[in-house]
Amino acid sequence: EDLTANTPNAEGALLQTEERVRLKACVAGLGELQRRVVTLRMLEERPGEDVAQLLGVSANHVAVLLLRAKAALRVCMLPALDGISGAP
Repeated sequence: EDLTANTPNAEGALLQTEERVRLKACVAGLGELQRRVVTLRMLEERPGEDVAQLLGVSANHVAVLLLRAKAALRVCMLPALDGISGAP
């Protein structure tokens, strides 16, 4: 049995680690409320209503904050994703 078939190579593992570090930095760059929404909704997988109640805002506002945070994270991560895809 080939054990290396399911084991990520060193370069792939390094890229994943670099991507995680970059994502953490991008999340840290969000505003406080957006950062809390991302943490509660995406990382802790809490329902929007629960997040709204915890933060004292409407569920609709949570949805807007999450949408804007995702857009900001996409922009922040673009340079890293370009490097991963091998683009010049």
